[in-house]
Amino acid sequence: MSTMAALSGGSLNGLRKGQLLAVAGRRGMRVESRRGAVWVTQDGDPNDVVLNTGEAHVLDGNAPVLIQALDAACVSVQPLSGASGVSLARWWLRLRSAVGLAPAIRPAA
Repeated sequence: MSTMAALSGGSLNGLRKGQLLAVAGRRGMRVESRRGAVWVTQDGDPNDVVLNTGEAHVLDGNAPVLIQALDAACVSVQPLSGASGVSLARWWLRLRSAVGLAPAIRPAA
């Protein structure tokens, strides 16, 4: 069973095998596997990517991204400068609602 985490502001994210990381993808955002293998899929893009240790991928679209650890992994996601934490929170709520989970928080309007 996989668990999901939300991106915590362009930092290093440790993931357990099978764990998912949800990212509000933006064109030019860089995803890098620092340790382990991760699967990267962006909504609407038929070309999924598997990154091994030391490999990186630059997003070419502005759609949500899921990153799944294929084994214990550490992944770096570097957002574009000026990315909004509020918009990420709203996107996270929409994602939780879409998969049938009750919202845990409500962002300020």
